[in-house]
Amino acid sequence: MTKALSPKKFWDDNWNSHETVNLRIKNKLYSFLKGKVFVEKNQQFLIEICKKYFPKNRKIKILEIGCAPAIFLAQIGTMFGIQVFGVEYSESGFELSKESFAENNLPIKNLIKADFFDQNFQKKYSGKFDVVFSRGFIEHFDNPGEVVKQHIKLLRPGGLVLVSIPNFFSFNGRVLNLFDPELLPLHNTKIMQLTEFKKLFPQALKIKYCDYFGWFDFNFFHGSSRVKKMTLRFLQICQRILWPIPSIFIKKNNWGKISSQLLYIGQKK
Repeated sequence: MTKALSPKKFWDDNWNSHETVNLRIKNKLYSFLKGKVFVEKNQQFLIEICKKYFPKNRKIKILEIGCAPAIFLAQIGTMFGIQVFGVEYSESGFELSKESFAENNLPIKNLIKADFFDQNFQKKYSGKFDVVFSRGFIEHFDNPGEVVKQHIKLLRPGGLVLVSIPNFFSFNGRVLNLFDPELLPLHNTKIMQLTEFKKLFPQALKIKYCDYFGWFDFNFFHGSSRVKKMTLRFLQICQRILWPIPSIFIKKNNWGKISSQLLYIGQKK
C-alpha cells in the first residue's frame, strides 16, 4: 500500500493560504495573454518540450494528476486547443482549479473531484487518456514506483506519461532548507537523483526523455515566517526581471546542480 508523506490537510491549507491571491492574479494575466506568454522561464521550457512530444492530433485527451491550481493545465489547453482534464482531491485545490478553467473558458466538467488512488476512479478512467502527467506529485509518497504504475494504467496504448519532480539535490535543496525546512520531510528525496528517478519507470515504457530540466527558481518556495516571505517576494521579483539576461547566453537547461526539476517522458508500448 502506498503511503502519502503529505496529508490531505496540508494541501487543503496550502490552497487556502494567502498565496492563492497571487495565483488568481497570475491566472488572470495568463488568460489575458491567451496562453502566448509564460512569465516563468521553467514553464517556457516545459511548453517547448510538450510541443515536441505531444501528439499533434487536437482530439487527444490529456489528464493532469493533482492538478490544482490548474493554471498550467488550463494554459496548455488554451495554447494547443486540446481536451484537458484534471483530477484533484483537495476541496480548496479543486475550487481553485474550477476558477482556472472558468477564467480560460474551459469546461469545468472536465475537472474530476476524486482521489487518484480510488479504485472506482482507476476503473472508470483506465485506458482513457492519450497523455497523463503530474508535476510535483509522486515525490509525496513512500512508494513512488507504484504511483507511476497508476499513471500508466490510465493511458491508451501508445500514450505518453510525463512526470516531473523537484530536484532538491541542486541549489534548490539548499534554499528550501533555508526558507521552508519543515517541508523536506513531506518529500521522498531518495528519488531526486537521476539514476534513482529513472528506475521508477518500467521497461514497458519507451523512453522519450529522462533528464534534469529547468533552472533554479525562487517561485518554488513560500517562506516559513513573515521575514522569509518578504525576502522571497523580493528575490522572485528580481528573478523575473533578470531572467532574460542569462537566457541570452545560456541555452542549456539540464544541469544537475542548477536545474530545478527532473523530467521523464515515456510512451506506453
